[in-house]
Order: sequence, then structure tokens, then C-alpha cells
Amino acid sequence: MNSLVRMERDGDIAVIVIDNPPVNAGSLGVRQGILACIRQIDTDPAVAGAVIIGGGKTFIAGSDLKEFGKPIEEPQLPVVIAAIEQCSKPVVAALHGAALGGGYELSLGCDARVAAPGTVVGLPEVTLGMIPGAGGTQRLPRLTGIAKAIGLICAGTRVEAAKAQQLGMVDAVAEGDLREFAVKYARRMEARKRPVRDRLPPADDATAIQEAAEAALKAGRNRPQVAAAIAAVMSVATTPIDEALAAEREVFQKMRVGNEAFALRHLFFSERESHKHPELEGASARSVHKIAVIGAGTMGTGIALAALAGGFEVVLLEQEADALQRGLARIEEHYAQRIAAGKMKMAEAQEQQARLSAGIEDTLLDGVQLVIEAVFEDLSVKRIVMRRIESLLPPGVILASNTSYLDLDAIAEATHRPQDVVGLHFFSPANVMRLLEVVRGAYTSPDVLATCFDVARRLGKLPILTGNAFGFIGNRIYAAYRRQCEFMLEEGALPEQVDAAVEAFGFAMGPFAVADLSGLDIAWR
Repeated sequence: MNSLVRMERDGDIAVIVIDNPPVNAGSLGVRQGILACIRQIDTDPAVAGAVIIGGGKTFIAGSDLKEFGKPIEEPQLPVVIAAIEQCSKPVVAALHGAALGGGYELSLGCDARVAAPGTVVGLPEVTLGMIPGAGGTQRLPRLTGIAKAIGLICAGTRVEAAKAQQLGMVDAVAEGDLREFAVKYARRMEARKRPVRDRLPPADDATAIQEAAEAALKAGRNRPQVAAAIAAVMSVATTPIDEALAAEREVFQKMRVGNEAFALRHLFFSERESHKHPELEGASARSVHKIAVIGAGTMGTGIALAALAGGFEVVLLEQEADALQRGLARIEEHYAQRIAAGKMKMAEAQEQQARLSAGIEDTLLDGVQLVIEAVFEDLSVKRIVMRRIESLLPPGVILASNTSYLDLDAIAEATHRPQDVVGLHFFSPANVMRLLEVVRGAYTSPDVLATCFDVARRLGKLPILTGNAFGFIGNRIYAAYRRQCEFMLEEGALPEQVDAAVEAFGFAMGPFAVADLSGLDIAWR
């Protein structure tokens, strides 16, 4: 016990409370505190069982990633989990908020797991360049089966409580107060231990396991941590658990200090930092519930789909009826494919489509709070469009440009309210890609930027603030990368050969396939 972990009593049940805000990260102090509590519980004859619960808004949301780039101090997490399993009293993990990574691995070391509704659990280590290192690859398959565990671990899937119960990842979803539910659950165990390590994995068809492994490797683009995670999970069927746990830890220790893990942790922390904008402190976001998209091309329809998925009313405006019909056909095809793939129910698709108005009449713009132009990447065209739509809209409506490279200030200067002009640069396909560059021009007001960050989060995007420079951030990097690939064409390589080499290296798509997707006219212009 220490300042981060305390032990309370509820009759014959000990309650270990983790209080390490903001996310109860599994730091050294938390591990020391839990271990001390477990040892005390084990020797206390008045205690029949224990509950581990997080204080505040979450269980242990994950290990302390800042420890992973240096030697990890003892007790390391496997030592704590071993103490829980060896404890003579049953231990119940009471989960709420998030139980991810080391937090979920700790719960797998307990005798039972109960979760508040809405809790998410999972093992995201593979997405951080390593594999679970505290028994996740050995204990999870004993609950879900090997095939399912391969998919969950290799994708780093976060699973909501109700689904987690169906999969066997948690034993029960709490009704009422989580702590009371967990204490009663522990008491009903009547001092009986139920360690996951002693269980056999549910029967799995060999073909299903092989298909899961192949699918995970393909989705993970054959990255080393994906292959290592698959091997570790599959060893459940062939290797004694203590030997497999030691092998898992060895791989984890090696991978956590590798270049890819360092890079992915840097990305993780950078994404968190990207949400902090002290310069916008005090700026109030404007209310936005209706968005207009100008242009029904590939990008315009993608933006419209993203806005519909985000819950907004959407207007799709075109100047030519034929172009509008092609755009609407793309939208229809998108929903049809989602429904056919089982990724969306018919009712959900119909609800989203019911919020879409499309046409060539300017009157459709009535009542919008945000307009996003997605017309040709031509400065004169964009200036004309901005000047025209400004004349149709009342003051306070935000005018956003989806330009990829052009000077936002030159676009803003075509209007009489440049303070309302901002860049919202989506990446293709706009309804899929998370990144959204929020471009601050010389005139853009803070409340416009605050509004765009709010809208971006509602769209499920990762908004990054950028200045008004050629290509902003993403395309400036991409231009340098693309230039080198084009030099290879001049030296005799074919576009498909360059794409194949880049994709084999780990990129989702080669540069020339990307150009075909986004439109060759963009690079040309």
C-alpha cells in the first residue's frame, strides 16, 4: 500500500483501490501497492476474497508507456499477476472506463472479471510495435479460443463490455453500483480460486486458426510484432504455460526497445499532445449541426459521408446535374457495400441518408453553419466559389476550403469576411482517413478554429493544427516522398513496381495508387 493504492474492507472482502489519476496507469508505484495488498490479503484469515477497482473514471487504462523505453523496475507486472494467481483468496477485477494493455492483463490474472456497462477492454500492444508481455497472449486464448484471440490481439481491438461478455473476456456486466456488484460476486465465489491459467482454451477448428493467422498477417502487413503475437498465441496449444509466459516476456522485452516501438510510442504521445492548444484557450466553439459540401466528386462525397456518420445534417451541392448524380451513386454504393459486408444495418444506413439533401439549387444552403468547398484544386476556381457562397450566407457561417496545397489567405481574401475562412484538409478517402488538417490562415479567428476542432472530433477525426504553407504538413512530406518515386520512373521503374516495393515496406498503398485514388488532376494542378 502507498499513496497510489489503498486497501479498504467491505466485511470479509478486501477492496484494493487504485488511485493514480488521470488514467490509473500501471506505474511502478501502482504495481508495488497492489503487490503489498495481495500479500497482506493472503495472510489475513478474516479476508475471504478481494476486489481490485480503479478510483475515478477508469480501471488501469494501460501500463505506463514512459517506462517502456528504459529498464522496467521491479516488481514488473508478471510478478504482480503471479502473486494474484498464487494468492489463496479469489480476486475479482472490477472494470470500468478502460482496461487496456497491462490493465487488462492484470484482470486476466484475477479469478474473475466484472465490468460496468460501456467499459472497453483489449490488448493494443501490437499497435505500439510489440506484443502483450504480461500473459495476454496466453490467458486471453483460454477465454476466447485461439482463433478469436489472434484477431483481437493482432488488431489491438477494443471491445465494449457487453460484447466482451459474449466473447468470454469478462464474466459479467455489472448491474447497479460496480463496487457493490463486484464485492457480492467475490463473496459468491466462496473462497474458491478460478485462475485463467489453469483452463484449457475452447475448442477451435485448425482451419479457423490458420485463416485467422493469415488474415491478421495480411491486415498487419507482415509486421514483426504481428507475426510474433500470432506465434505466441498459437503456442497455447503446444507449450506449458510457464514456458510460454517466459517466451512471451522475452519477445516483449526485446520489441519494446526496438525502433518501431519507439516510433509508435512517439506517435501515441504526439497524438495526445496535438489536442492541446493553449492559444485557443477562452475561444468558444460555434454551434454546428448542418454542414454543406460544395462539389460531389470523390472528395466531396467522402466528406459528406463522414459528416453523415458524425450525425450532422448534410447538404451536397453541385453545379451540374450529371456530376451530382454520379456523386449520389457513389454514396448509394458506399451504403450498399457496408450493409452487404455486415458493417452497417439497413436502418442505420437509412437514418444517415435521410439527413442528406442534395441538389444544384443554392437555396439548399439555408440554415447551414459550416460550408466546406471541395471543388477543383485551382486557386481561381476556389476564389470564385468562396465569393459566391459568401454572398448567399449570413454572417457567422464558417467558410472552409479543402485545398491540398493552395494559399488559404489568397482564398480568404476573395471574401469580405476572411476571419471566417479556414482550411479543412481531408485525406482521401475522406470518410475513412482519420487525419484532418485544420489550416489556420492569417485572418482565421480563434472561435472558427475552436469550432473546427469540435466538428473534427465529432467526425471521429484526428485534427492537427497547421499553418498556411505549401502542402501544409502531410502533403509537404508526401511531395518529397513522391518526388523520389518519380525519379525512379525516370530511371526505368514502372509505377506498379514502385508501388509494390513501397507496400512491401509497410505502406498501405503505393504513391501512384494513391494518385489514382485521389485524382491525377490534383497533382497536375
